[in-house]
Amino acid sequence: MAEKEVTYDALEAASGIKKSAFKATRTHNAPGADSIQAMMRVLGLNVLPVPTAGVLPAALRADLEAVGKRHGIPFPAAQFIAVAAARELPALAA
Repeated sequence: MAEKEVTYDALEAASGIKKSAFKATRTHNAPGADSIQAMMRVLGLNVLPVPTAGVLPAALRADLEAVGKRHGIPFPAAQFIAVAAARELPALAA
């Protein structure tokens, strides 16, 4: 939050989620998917499912590892590249 320069009050106003709920996630509360999405949206982020390395085709995994290595991104984080690619696949197939 400090990086985004956002206060709990601003998060509460923008997301509709109580300030106490945001604070609770830092200590003991596990928010639901809807709350997480609302919290992240306020910060300009999205929550997207990412395939695990074990379900990726070997060639795709090798490509992702190469892209990650080229840009200094460790492989688990490079899986997010797969999400961006998957979002483009339907458009490319059309």
